[in-house]
Amino acid sequence: MSLQIVGFILIFSFFMSHDYPLLFAAIFFTIFITYLIRHQTFISESLRGIYSIDIVTLRNYLHSIKNDWNYITPIDFYNKYYLTKKDYFLIDLRAEKEFKKMHIKGSHNIFWLNILDEKNLKILPKNKPIFLICYVGHTSSQVLTLLKFLGYNVTSIKYGYGLSPVQGVPVAGWLDYGLPTVSSK
Repeated sequence: MSLQIVGFILIFSFFMSHDYPLLFAAIFFTIFITYLIRHQTFISESLRGIYSIDIVTLRNYLHSIKNDWNYITPIDFYNKYYLTKKDYFLIDLRAEKEFKKMHIKGSHNIFWLNILDEKNLKILPKNKPIFLICYVGHTSSQVLTLLKFLGYNVTSIKYGYGLSPVQGVPVAGWLDYGLPTVSSK
């Protein structure tokens, strides 16, 4: 996959992982769709025929996004799936070292950079929901988009474990720091 396509997917996922994604998504998709239309042949060639993404696939993906933006809160996942022992496949996308320190019982550790390795794709179920968890939800949002394009039934656990992947850097947003905002009339 070309670096430009991966970049577009990562930028899209970043914006979708925030609470106000509509403006960013509209801007992103205008740029992304324009790029795809102009480079459609290049995209197909860059994927080497393994997986193909075309404009129809992308449109279908957009129209398949549910009202929950493919997210579930940790509490909802815990109550609706974990406690009820429904059949699901949970992937912890963090590094193995972090996974070994603590993880959700029954989760499978697949480091996010290795998710598209053939051996990992072979173990992903097509017949049950897949849930993704990471540190704060950004990584799982990126992986979610990739797996959705490949046809998996996947949902991200919003805000992940709520842990910063960088020691000493708190998980906090603009308002948590008391930074200024303005109102519109």
